[in-house]
Amino acid sequence: MKRTTSYTGILLALLAALFMLPACSDDTGNPAEPEQLSDAPELPPMSTMVFNLDFLGIETPAVSQQSIETGKPGNELQAAEAANRTNWINAFVRALYVQLLMYDALEEPIGAFALAIHSVPQEQDDGSYLWTYIFVDEGVEYSIFLYGTPLEDSVKWRLEVSTNDPGFLLDHFVWFEGVAMNDNSQGYWQFFDPVLTPPGAPSATATDGVETIRIDWQNPSATEHRLTITVNGEGHPEEGDYLEFFESSFVGTINHYDASEDMHSIIAWYPDGSGSLTVPDYNNGEKACWDQEQKDTECAQ
Repeated sequence: MKRTTSYTGILLALLAALFMLPACSDDTGNPAEPEQLSDAPELPPMSTMVFNLDFLGIETPAVSQQSIETGKPGNELQAAEAANRTNWINAFVRALYVQLLMYDALEEPIGAFALAIHSVPQEQDDGSYLWTYIFVDEGVEYSIFLYGTPLEDSVKWRLEVSTNDPGFLLDHFVWFEGVAMNDNSQGYWQFFDPVLTPPGAPSATATDGVETIRIDWQNPSATEHRLTITVNGEGHPEEGDYLEFFESSFVGTINHYDASEDMHSIIAWYPDGSGSLTVPDYNNGEKACWDQEQKDTECAQ
C-alpha cells in the first residue's frame, strides 16, 4: 500500500498548503474549529478518519523511523531490555507500524479534507453545501471540493480533487465519499484511487477510480470510539486486510488482520498504564504483558 510518485508530489503540496493555513486557537490555546454556517451540515470530526496512539497518557518512547517501517524495534531494544520494558516497546513499535501500513495510501485524501474544512461552505442549487479550497504550488493548481448533502437522518459526503499537474491530471476526481449520521453515532468513508491516463491523454474524471480502502466508524457512547479500516479494493495486494481500533474509558485495543498470512495481531492497553501484545512472531505467539510502569510482567490468567 505504498503511494506512487505522483501521489508523493500531491502530498507534498497538500502539506505545504496545510502549513500555510493561519494559526487559529480558542481561549484555551486549542485549535479553533472552522467557521460553520447554521444551515450547513455539521462536519464529521477528524476522529472518524484517523486515530492517535497516545496510549492513554503513557510517556511516548523514542523509536526510530526504521523500526516503525519494519514493525520491529532496532536499537531501542537495548535500552528496553535494560529497563525490563521489551514487551511494551515491541507493542508500541508494532502499533505505529500497522498505523503507517494502513494509512500510507490515505494521507493525501485525508490531508485534502483537512484543508477543505477551513473554507466557508456555500449552499448549492441541489440543496448540498460546498466547501472549496484552491492553492497553487510551483505553478501547479490544486482544487479541492467537499460536498455535504443533508438527508433525513444523515449527511452524504463527497470530496473531489482537480489538478493541472502534467503528471497527475485530475478533473473532479472523487477521492472519497461517505455517509455520517446526524448525531455522529456512526458512518463510513470509501476511498478511491484514480486510474491515471498516460501523458497527453484526457484527464482522469470522477468516474475513473477504483475502490481501495473503507473506514467504518462508530461512537456507541460518549466514551467509546471504534474505527475499522478495511482494504476492499478487488485485486489489491492487501485485499482483505483490516485494522480495528477501539478505545473507551476502560480499555484500548488494536486488532490487525493480515489476510494473505491469515494472521491476527492484538494490542491492548489500560488507563493504569498496563497492557498486552499478542502477535505470532513474538514470545512464541503467546500473550506478552506489561504492568502499570510498563515493565514486563506475567500475564493474568
